[in-house]
Amino acid sequence: MPVILFAIDPNGIITHCEGKGLDAIGRQNGEAVGKSVWELYRRYPDVLEHTRRALSGDGHTAIVRLGDTSFETRYSPYQDADGRVAGVIGIAIDVTDQRRADEAVRSSEARYRTLFERNLAGVFRSTLEGRILECNESFARIFGYSSPAEAIHKPALDFYLRPGDRKTFLARISERHSISNHELCARRRDGTPVW
Repeated sequence: MPVILFAIDPNGIITHCEGKGLDAIGRQNGEAVGKSVWELYRRYPDVLEHTRRALSGDGHTAIVRLGDTSFETRYSPYQDADGRVAGVIGIAIDVTDQRRADEAVRSSEARYRTLFERNLAGVFRSTLEGRILECNESFARIFGYSSPAEAIHKPALDFYLRPGDRKTFLARISERHSISNHELCARRRDGTPVW
């Protein structure tokens, strides 16, 4: 696993450092032992801040970046017989790929949301049972609602002119897995038809 186990004494000297996660930052097992965290990571102020916090007795978890690599790091201070912080032990797990995937999902969701909300065409999502889950402003306007909030949670059948039209529509989606260029005469809020 891409994990690093480490220990730091109360002066910030690394006393233990090993694990497969070191490969991601170009280090070897034990290479940092005997070196000062303050010197070794001077270009990474967040590492130093988290080390200070831990050496002051604050056990915590943080995402720490070393170059292009992100680690979820758990800092656990331990005490001597007199109750003073005697050092910190920790574990750092390389979460770079997970964070990149999370960012890609967030970006994709943002693009979808923009396309959905700003589309000039009426766009909606419904359950298979026929409850409207969300719709955009254009959909609401086309069907005679002043806002999407008024149209949400309405039965989808309220938007079809004839009840059989929904069954036909769902059957085509089930058969073809998608529908394009499908014309349908629907019903506005006031009951008037709209294509």
